[in-house]
Amino acid sequence: MRNAIKKKHPSKRPTPEMRTEYDFSGGVRGKYVDRLGAGTNSASRPSRPAKSVSVSAESVFGKPLSKKQRAVLARIAKRQGAGDDSGIDYSDIPRLTDKQLAQFRAAKLEPQ
Repeated sequence: MRNAIKKKHPSKRPTPEMRTEYDFSGGVRGKYVDRLGAGTNSASRPSRPAKSVSVSAESVFGKPLSKKQRAVLARIAKRQGAGDDSGIDYSDIPRLTDKQLAQFRAAKLEPQ
């Protein structure tokens, strides 16, 4: 005779519909339903994430620059060469305390 596999019978005990510790009596049904189609990207996100692509430093730095990239780099180099740092936003950098300033040491530049 073959090995008989016994089927497990479902429990006869009724399970409660909701645990007592979950109290949703103050909740509002459909509270955020208007947000669903209001331009959020959560509803239109694909179900599968995009495949990750392995990129090496050689493949990034070995690529030729586009005309637009060369123009941006030339503009930045020209501004840096002229000593113009007006385009830098320093507003989010916190001020150093006196204690922090006292810990700084003069940089020793080695001859090149």
